[in-house]
Amino acid sequence: MPNTNDTDYLTELGRAIFSFAVLEYRVMYILEKLSPGYINTYRGSRDSASDIARDLKREIRNVADTGIMAQTPQEP
Repeated sequence: MPNTNDTDYLTELGRAIFSFAVLEYRVMYILEKLSPGYINTYRGSRDSASDIARDLKREIRNVADTGIMAQTPQEP
């Protein structure tokens, strides 16, 4: 019979892995909305979570830069 501590540990580990996967999917969904085709590009790559975070930061900067450019009055 498995040790109760092992069962508790494995249960919590499973929850952590599931939570991470859900979070990663949500970030990828956001990236897909900001950059259509991102998910298809990702599927063929070996990107890690840090690569996905880098891509998200880049896309957020692009959106922020676009918003700033739209609000800046253009010279005649």
